Amino acid sequence: MISELANEFCAQGHQVTVLNVDWENSSPDLNKSSLLPGLKLISFGAFKSRGGALGRLLKWLISSLLPTPFLLKELLLGRRYNLMIGLSPCSALWATLPLAALMCRSKFLIYWDFFPVHNFEIFSAVPAVVKKFAKCLERWLIGRFDHVGLMSKRGVDFFEKYFKFLARKSSDSVPRPMILPIWTSILSVPPSGNLAQPLLSFDSDCVLFVFGGQITYGRGVRELCDAAIAAHQVDKRVALIVCGSGSMSGVVAEYAAKNPTCIRYLGSLPRGEYLKVLSTANVGVVATVPGISAPAYPSKSLDYMACGIPVMAAVEDATDFGEIVECNGFGYACKAGDTESMKNCFLSFTANLDLHHIMGYRGKSFLAAQHSVSHASSIILGVVRD
Repeated sequence: MISELANEFCAQGHQVTVLNVDWENSSPDLNKSSLLPGLKLISFGAFKSRGGALGRLLKWLISSLLPTPFLLKELLLGRRYNLMIGLSPCSALWATLPLAALMCRSKFLIYWDFFPVHNFEIFSAVPAVVKKFAKCLERWLIGRFDHVGLMSKRGVDFFEKYFKFLARKSSDSVPRPMILPIWTSILSVPPSGNLAQPLLSFDSDCVLFVFGGQITYGRGVRELCDAAIAAHQVDKRVALIVCGSGSMSGVVAEYAAKNPTCIRYLGSLPRGEYLKVLSTANVGVVATVPGISAPAYPSKSLDYMACGIPVMAAVEDATDFGEIVECNGFGYACKAGDTESMKNCFLSFTANLDLHHIMGYRGKSFLAAQHSVSHASSIILGVVRD
């Protein structure tokens, strides 16, 4: 998504420098000749640690320092930039962001993942002193920015409540939160004429639900599989296809092995094959977990909209994504982690097949209006012009 935004800026005639820390050291050597004119990319491989808590700490501490020599050189040369764009969590680049902010007239933060609250609520119990330190560091780093873009109204509300940025005087400098919808450059995927090969073994009257993305804890995959099985027991047409990889892949594979007529696990697919699966399916599924206070806005839904299929949103109470889906008429929503609610949502789609086409059309229209990369760039560049 960042490459799409950078390319959009360059297409509008702007000069863009991207500093990238490759945390997984997984990117192959980048072909600089393929970059658009006006785009300069500088990538840093993250510090390689041996694992464990100490190794992860060293990786975080050292990797954030890697871009600082370049930034110090720019400062000494007197270089100045009109706009700095940062990404959440800020703590990942604790040394880089404050230094970069010194040479930029405007600073815009794209805040997709609330740190540390979202991470701590999902993964483990963490000592209170660690939570407090992480939150204080994150808040201080956020304060280096002028504007903060969040994905929805609930995101803005939670940001203001959690980080408590309140100006005591009108002259106080505090980051201004605003809605910045997540974006994509893929606004439409043409329907495939044939059913994707992995789906051919399903009965022709099956209603195919697809879940794509990371198969990790916090994605609600276990509850989703349980709900799909319960719905299949009521309506044999319900079939769930899961695409992706992650720490819970084995759990999904076990569900698929025990319920072959209901669940199919395809693993990680090339991008083109994944989109073909989506374009020949009936419904795209997003799922989160309950008990999370920070609102989410599942990015995988953009692919579903682009493919013209309805969205089933099994989401936590904190988010307004379910309301957005239903109010704009491109799917149904249910409660994350509530097997009965999710089962009924599956059955709502099988009972209203005649509405799928219009839901898909509305999803594509919503995507073009709210989630285009040009729309996002206009919001961000607007703060510079102001």
